[in-house]
Amino acid sequence: MGKCFLFHKWNGCKCEKCGETRKTGHDFKRVEGQCYEKCSVCGERRQLQHKWKGNQCEVCGKYNPAKTTCDKCGKSLEAFNKEADEFYARMKAMGAGLVLGGPGGGLLKCRHCGKIACTRCALELPGHSEKTCPFCNEDYGWGDVVE
Repeated sequence: MGKCFLFHKWNGCKCEKCGETRKTGHDFKRVEGQCYEKCSVCGERRQLQHKWKGNQCEVCGKYNPAKTTCDKCGKSLEAFNKEADEFYARMKAMGAGLVLGGPGGGLLKCRHCGKIACTRCALELPGHSEKTCPFCNEDYGWGDVVE
């Protein structure tokens, strides 16, 4: 698109003569089912805050990788860590030497659907096997341990 010689004729954020855009004057409108707004003149997007309910946004359905709670029972990673710390403190107080095992637990995130389950709930969910995610039933669905 060509540049205007002296003056632009701005329609909000876009020049009607040459098509150049500027950072001001956008007409942002929320996009239904998404967590962003889009300018009706030039198409620029502006990110909005997600509305988290547990690990999932109620608006767009995106899963939050920063959330550290089980999608089934709501138990947090912090609760698992606290439980483990208390267990090992009790064992030490009782004079136990090397402790193999413990309260067990942690969070697993599915690589396919993004849902998070604690290790206890994962074993209780119908259809769970070592190779299948209990939420989306994809093979080898369990991904990284959430830290």
